[in-house]
Amino acid sequence: MIRKKMIVMACTLATCAMMSSMPVLADTASYNWKFNSTVGTLPTGSGYKNDSEQNYYITISSGNVSSSNIFGTRIRRAADDALMSKYVLHRGLKMSEPYAYSAKANTTSRYYMKGKKDSASSTTSPLNVAGKVTY
Repeated sequence: MIRKKMIVMACTLATCAMMSSMPVLADTASYNWKFNSTVGTLPTGSGYKNDSEQNYYITISSGNVSSSNIFGTRIRRAADDALMSKYVLHRGLKMSEPYAYSAKANTTSRYYMKGKKDSASSTTSPLNVAGKVTY
């Protein structure tokens, strides 16, 4: 009986050790937006932050983002729409650029990103932008 309990305990400890060494991946939401003016915002899908790092990552993989067609973004908490980051302006393509949360982000809340064509844009051309955000 004691031997059986020790085997069960060893298996449990081994399983816990294996799970703690597995990498945790944060949720990622994709976006593919077209803005015809500087009026209005669009949200991404929401996701959980699965680590304690206080950064989120934005990738702009395609579009016509430029110094005259500016893309603005901000992270919000899904439960209450609270601001979780500063408003960030993007003037070109970026591959996995890190940004700091301005409020403490945790693993039990869902977050989403809102984006828009920023009013500092000097062109009236539509803004097309696609990429992903990792919480």
